[in-house]
Amino acid sequence: MRKKLLEGRLKAAGSQDRGHGLYGEGRRSNCEVLVIGAGPAGGAAALAAAQAGADVIVIDRRQRIGIPVRCAGFLPAAAISAASLPDGVISQKIRSMLSITPDGHSEECSSPGFMVRRERLDQALIAAASAAGARVFTGVRAISREPVQNLIPGVRSHVRVGLAGGSRQIEAGIIIGADGPLSAAGAWTGNVNSAFLTAAQWTVPLRDESTTIRIYFDRRLPGGYGWLFPRGKEAVAGVGVETRFGEKPSRALKWFVSGLAAEGLIRKHPISATAGLIPVGGILANRSKELLLAGDAAGLCHPLTGAGIGPALLSGRLAGEAAAAHIRGNPGALTLYSREIESMMGDALREATLNRRQMYRNSGGSVSEFCETVRQYWFGFSRNILDKT
Repeated sequence: MRKKLLEGRLKAAGSQDRGHGLYGEGRRSNCEVLVIGAGPAGGAAALAAAQAGADVIVIDRRQRIGIPVRCAGFLPAAAISAASLPDGVISQKIRSMLSITPDGHSEECSSPGFMVRRERLDQALIAAASAAGARVFTGVRAISREPVQNLIPGVRSHVRVGLAGGSRQIEAGIIIGADGPLSAAGAWTGNVNSAFLTAAQWTVPLRDESTTIRIYFDRRLPGGYGWLFPRGKEAVAGVGVETRFGEKPSRALKWFVSGLAAEGLIRKHPISATAGLIPVGGILANRSKELLLAGDAAGLCHPLTGAGIGPALLSGRLAGEAAAAHIRGNPGALTLYSREIESMMGDALREATLNRRQMYRNSGGSVSEFCETVRQYWFGFSRNILDKT
């Protein structure tokens, strides 16, 4: 019943697909909170702000919420409780992680979490935000922002957006930039991600169901790693690499998948394919006056592991709550958002950024040097430096 209700809400939200509803009031629309991006961070932000009574508009450049998927879909249990995930989002539980280096060494450790259907997670959040009153428009791209100085009560920004048939202007009080690694909102503030892994992945048939995620390190995957995440009878097999070393993600993925097939773990033929960017440069400044950044746009993806769903959900919710509180007369709410993100994630993400640099410093050295360094810094190995403190 709950799943059907969410699907109905999503269908209702989709009635304003491709930005057509933005034409309903002429060339301008206005809102108290404008959320740019409808991924986990944007969906969580829109839901929190709408539930707090704010007038919210959500825009996303994609035609369909959650499509295409650019994420492997692993969510650590510590990031969110199963009870708060909508029906149909969880594919299966994960119990452990197996980390593997090219010298044949492997270690398994507890890693409780869930494999989630990212497209369903995004859609469920946006459906709930729509049910709470948010107006959702897809096929709409943020182009530019012009700050406004006290000309119109409650309006602090004019945002130019592009959509089929031209462009128009949205007048907003608060902007939440949740538009991913290459954030337009971040560019408006000068806070942009500068280091990335380029990821490519296939969904492939899995020979035997499993509750263990597998992480593979190899010098053939410079600056990153390969992964095999089970999802029932299927699995997500992918690689992330730094392309500045000359490795093409598509070529690296074919090599990696061939190895998995040779191990007897998967059937090689892909069911679907996707690609995307993973920001690994670390945390960014997340506030510029009445503009907040959340999720990947704020550099909150873990630089070492690439995990980004949990930070996106948390930062999005906090940003939405802060925006609504500011609108309702709490002048310190936006500053508090920045302080909360710094307190919760700042030190850990900066340390992970440094450890990432150290972990891959021997990528061009011998196999033994590379393996020793990876085992020193990757948290899945008992030699990890954090385990020694």
